[in-house]
Amino acid sequence: MNAIDLLKNDHDYVDMLFGRIEDTPPSRHAAIFKQIKGELETHAHIEETIFYPTAKEKGDKELKDIVMEAFEEHKQMKMFLADVARARSTDKREAELKVLIEDTRHHVKEEENEMFPLVEDRLSSDQLEKLGERMEREKVKFQEANGIPQRREEPQGAFTKVIEKARAVVESVIGGSSDDGKKGSASKSNGRSKKKIITAPSAKRIGQVRTVNADGGSKASNGKSASQAKSKNTSRSKSASSKTKSSAARKGGSSRASASR
Repeated sequence: MNAIDLLKNDHDYVDMLFGRIEDTPPSRHAAIFKQIKGELETHAHIEETIFYPTAKEKGDKELKDIVMEAFEEHKQMKMFLADVARARSTDKREAELKVLIEDTRHHVKEEENEMFPLVEDRLSSDQLEKLGERMEREKVKFQEANGIPQRREEPQGAFTKVIEKARAVVESVIGGSSDDGKKGSASKSNGRSKKKIITAPSAKRIGQVRTVNADGGSKASNGKSASQAKSKNTSRSKSASSKTKSSAARKGGSSRASASR
């Protein structure tokens, strides 16, 4: 791994730990901070003893100025690490952690956006590879000397994060489509589906709103079904017919009575 990739990997790992601080309750922060402290101390050591001196030696005035500024920022970062470690109350520790996280992220942003591109312009790929190998060896040596455990995991790279996010989006879309299909199938019963015809409120007021039920019948807006309305109309028709026949029968009887006289 070349020197730039090695340092960026360290940045990603520490930022992952920062994320855990931000996403977990304070009761878990002491253990996470212990990891952060070990990682930042190791990272600062290999930069100060190998990477910065090489960048300063090979760089122009701009790069040299950036390197000197980075040395000063490391001093500040170490001060914040000490402040968090000395904090006696949870509130104090949480406040100091917040400052440490903000300061470190600012430092990382300047390194990756300003320093690293200039170093890559000054050093060849082969030189960066050899520099990275030296830094890896010194890293292991420093951790062993200071009782700092090596990592048990590696951070996700930017590309991996994008892939994981895209995969989650695709799965949610596919899952949503599948659920919609299931809902569509469940809504059908014996080849019939529920339908509802909705018209404007004004139409409803004049009795033109009707709802088609699942059994195929329709319901008028006044709460009576179409079958009930039909039955009522049939009854009225039969009643009218009976009245007509009775009237005719009476007239017929009257005519016969007159004839007999």
